[in-house]
Amino acid sequence: AMSGGPSNKLGIQAGDKIISIDDSVVAGIGVASENVIKKLRGKKGTSVKVNIKRQGEKSLLPFTIIRDVIPVTSIDASFMLDAHTGFIRVNKFAEQTPIEFKEALALLVNEGMQNLILDLRANPGGYLTGAVSIADELLPGTPLIVYTNGRSVGRNDYYAGKNGLFEQGKVVVLINEYSASASEILAGALQDNKR
Repeated sequence: AMSGGPSNKLGIQAGDKIISIDDSVVAGIGVASENVIKKLRGKKGTSVKVNIKRQGEKSLLPFTIIRDVIPVTSIDASFMLDAHTGFIRVNKFAEQTPIEFKEALALLVNEGMQNLILDLRANPGGYLTGAVSIADELLPGTPLIVYTNGRSVGRNDYYAGKNGLFEQGKVVVLINEYSASASEILAGALQDNKR
């Protein structure tokens, strides 16, 4: 459920499993996710029925989703919780996430932020470079953020380097069991570097 999208507004949550779409079963081995996405997509204003399996619920939950434009912004919320503490929620790591994050961070720093709560709960990840860029805004010096290593491409190191907007104040990162991929890399990089 993309944050702010039609399914999210209906109450479909991260971790919910789509079992059927318009009465055709899409759960099980050998079902390609592209086919699921194809079935879900359609003209704005048309409806699609889905049955959802949710952890802790005995029976499937039926939803009728009215198709709509899915927002592509990756910052859900950015505001001051009190005079010194800012809050930023990042719902995914897309191409524009570093720019959106830097803009949100700059506004909060201007408002006197000394502590940051970075919410990555249910963030499924996305662009690795987005996570690296955000880590670089928060890490002083030039520490290693992450490295990748592949059989055919070898090792590639990603270091912090630029002067970040928030390298000194306290940072708290919120994650849960649905925070994955680039979210884990960002949280891990901050933790590994004692941030």
